[in-house]
Amino acid sequence: MIELKRWIKANHNWIWLAGKLGVTTRCIRHWKAVPQRHLVKVSRLTGISVYILNPEAYRKCAEIVDRFTHSRSHQDTFILSSGMH
Repeated sequence: MIELKRWIKANHNWIWLAGKLGVTTRCIRHWKAVPQRHLVKVSRLTGISVYILNPEAYRKCAEIVDRFTHSRSHQDTFILSSGMH
């Protein structure tokens, strides 16, 4: 959140960012971390990494991707080894 506040201060863009997200500037000022529902959009608008904006949400997403990838690789191995392709 520190990086986002630095970006906002440097660019004087509280109102612009709030408008893009459909929230109030007051709402943004109260964030401890960027909420997940705004994470990707804030990252795209500011150029700040999702990991920097909300490390916990980033970790959760990474875990889900890892589980999906791991599960998917086992399915592919099964399909290829069983001749079901």
